[in-house]
Amino acid sequence: PKNLSYPLLADGAWGTELMNRKRAAGTAAEAFNLDSPEIVASLATDYIHSGADIILTNSFQGARFQLERHGLADRVYEINQRAAEISVRARDEVNHANEDRYRRVLVAGSIGPSGKLILSGDVTPDELESAFRDQAKGLAAGGVDWILIESMADLEEMLTAVKGARSVTDLP
Repeated sequence: PKNLSYPLLADGAWGTELMNRKRAAGTAAEAFNLDSPEIVASLATDYIHSGADIILTNSFQGARFQLERHGLADRVYEINQRAAEISVRARDEVNHANEDRYRRVLVAGSIGPSGKLILSGDVTPDELESAFRDQAKGLAAGGVDWILIESMADLEEMLTAVKGARSVTDLP
C-alpha cells in the first residue's frame, strides 16, 4: 500500500523458530523449503495469526555462498522460489479466510548477508552480484511483494545486493 500512515508489524526469528520446530543443528533452514514445506508454511501462518502485517520468506541465507556450505549451491533458484511460494500461499490462505477485509499481509523476500567479504578478497563484486541476482530472481518468481535486503554490516555488500536484485526485478 502507498503512503502508509500507521505502523506495520513484521515477523522475526525464522531460523530460531525453525530450530524449535525440529531443525537439526548445522542444517540449512532454507532446506526446509524443499524437504518440509508444511513446517515453513505453519510458521508463516503462525506469524500472520500473531498479528504480523509483513512476513518474510525462509531465505535469509539463501544466497549461493551460504547454501554452498550445505551442498545446496546448485538449488539457489529453486530454494528461493519455494520460500516465496510458501509464504505467499500462507498469506493468501489467511487473507482469503480473514473477515477483516482492511488488513492485507505483505510478503517480503528476505536476502541476508552472503558470508563473504569483498574487502578481504573472499569474493569479487561480480561474483557477489551474481549470487544475489540468482536469489532475487527466485524470490520474484515466487511472488513476493518486495525484496528485503537485511542485516548486512558491509555497505558494499548491501549495495551489491541491491544492484543484483534490481537487475532482475522491478520490485521495490
